[in-house]
Amino acid sequence: MLVWPIWSGQKLHSLIVRNMDKLADSLNDCVAQYFNQTGECTNSNEEADKKLQGYKCVLSSKATEESMANFARWEPSHGRFNFRHPWKQHLKIGASMRRCAYCIEALSSCINSEKQAAELINKHLSNSCLKVSCSSSIAIRELAKTVKTMK
Repeated sequence: MLVWPIWSGQKLHSLIVRNMDKLADSLNDCVAQYFNQTGECTNSNEEADKKLQGYKCVLSSKATEESMANFARWEPSHGRFNFRHPWKQHLKIGASMRRCAYCIEALSSCINSEKQAAELINKHLSNSCLKVSCSSSIAIRELAKTVKTMK
């Protein structure tokens, strides 16, 4: 009989990285869509909508992350961390990403709302908000890259 381990820690690690990338895409696209709208509901292409909805994957991944972390604690010693692998830190990262995803969900509901902010306010805030969202999504992507390479 041959036993082949299921490395749930590896799967958890890649899930966290994928969710960070989805969150960065959603943040960037959601803010861009909010400030580029003309007041009327327009249908954008499917790829942009798919990226925009990426935050929902982050919101729905809590149970998967927790179960993978519980299984990962029982994995045999491997990698550079041996038995001291920081699985709880992965859960903290997931919780932080979900808090960010809730903010994106709130902004997304503002996009679809009937009542919109005045156009003057949108023009005044758009440049700053777009810069902040771009910088934030770049930072999230850099964090994803760092987590992926475990530096």
